[in-house]
Amino acid sequence: MLTAEAAAVTVGATRREVYRWVEQDALHFQEAITGEVFLCSVSLERLRCRGPAACEKSLE
Repeated sequence: MLTAEAAAVTVGATRREVYRWVEQDALHFQEAITGEVFLCSVSLERLRCRGPAACEKSLE
């Protein structure tokens, strides 16, 4: 599990883009009691292999 910031660095995106993917259900995640979001590294890797643009196109 990665923080949104670590996920953004991993795929070369902004944190806002990462949160957009979460909102679009493109990434698996868990939200801690504190409100911090932790992202699944496997779903992030799948998104990275397809490319963020592919994610956004498929969810339009």
